[in-house]
Amino acid sequence: MWPTGRGLGPALAAFDADRRPRCRAITRQAAVIARIGADLGGGLRQSVRNAGFRLLPGRALARAGAPLVQWTPPA
Repeated sequence: MWPTGRGLGPALAAFDADRRPRCRAITRQAAVIARIGADLGGGLRQSVRNAGFRLLPGRALARAGAPLVQWTPPA
């Protein structure tokens, strides 16, 4: 819960404390996606990556992204 009636500074600090863990998780996931090769520029590397993803169960991919998309903002 964010403080009320105490000025902007404490409210912004509380907001930052609430959002920072989620932002860090998004940043980590983006780094993983970049390492896997989100933009491989075509060719053999992209084909191999795509074939590997086709072998993964859809549930595994959905479970990996669930914490980021199933977020509820603080009250």
